[in-house]
Amino acid sequence: MSAVVNGPWPGDQPRGRRVWTEAEVRALGVTTTLTTAASVLQIGRTKAYELARAREFPVPVIEAGSRFVVPVKPLLAALRLDAEARPNSDGTEGVAA
Repeated sequence: MSAVVNGPWPGDQPRGRRVWTEAEVRALGVTTTLTTAASVLQIGRTKAYELARAREFPVPVIEAGSRFVVPVKPLLAALRLDAEARPNSDGTEGVAA
């Protein structure tokens, strides 16, 4: 399965940042932490909290007391992975249109 977040060239990946696969993002469950969502989107932790507090994070964030929780479904939509993965006619895995 291909990487979700990276550029067209191997050297485009920021150094030290994790690259998430589609399967890994889908496996997060219904919600995830702000820092995990930020990692998927290639946003640093400090910037993620700044954006969340300013209500400018790229996907909806739920404030639960002193915690920030991010629903995974809008995260998948932001990555254009919101359709369920389904096998293509040739047997390879694809995304339903």
